[in-house]
Amino acid sequence: PRIDDRSQKWDIRYSEEWDSNRNKVLNGNTFIEQLWLTTKKQGTEYWINWDYVTGVYQFYVFAYQVFGSIEAAQWTVFQRITNNSLFLRQSYYFNANTQECNQNVKTCADQAVNYFKKANISENGFYRFLIKTMGFHGKEPSSSMYSVYNVAATKDPMVMNDGGLFQTAGFDTGKLSDIGNGIEVYQSWTAPANYFNVDFNRVAACREVGKPCVHARISSQCPKAAHTGMNNCVWPNPTPKYQTRLYP
Repeated sequence: PRIDDRSQKWDIRYSEEWDSNRNKVLNGNTFIEQLWLTTKKQGTEYWINWDYVTGVYQFYVFAYQVFGSIEAAQWTVFQRITNNSLFLRQSYYFNANTQECNQNVKTCADQAVNYFKKANISENGFYRFLIKTMGFHGKEPSSSMYSVYNVAATKDPMVMNDGGLFQTAGFDTGKLSDIGNGIEVYQSWTAPANYFNVDFNRVAACREVGKPCVHARISSQCPKAAHTGMNNCVWPNPTPKYQTRLYP
């Protein structure tokens, strides 16, 4: 379809082949054994010059190697930032400065960190599509007096480096729904003694943790999918828009 730059939404989609394949995976890497960049039917019915399609293949591999390296870098940064929830611990330490944090900085905000660990966002439901081999068809000049060209194909599948050529990545829809609903986080703290001798650790205790606490609900939501309850802005449209929200 024609793309209008002024449109709020580009109506582009992944192919039906990707849509059928993605429903078979829930976790980790999924490999497609071979991708035909141009099929035999296309090579037969259309004028696809061999030299031209070779250039297209080279550009395709180069482009998706770049996409793959960007995705790998983003994933590495995500893991480093979320590993042991360092940002959460530091921000809680500098903002709350509780007795527990002063006693042991390494375990500061441990309770809140455990709520994120239970959500297990980074390990379950994340997957990648990778291509192991590629091939293509095109027309080559023929020496035969009966035809000016032959439909040729790559003789051997071209094996992709680094275990496979990255294509796309995503989350299981159930995991997206959980993230959209939000992660409930509680962090308890010990109220100090006071002049009036009121035991705030008892009278102001949160029922979830049995002590005074701070609470937040963090979500990443897709506004245009709010009515579906699935929180899926990713599939089948490759240009998702999410909003990260903090609820008290």
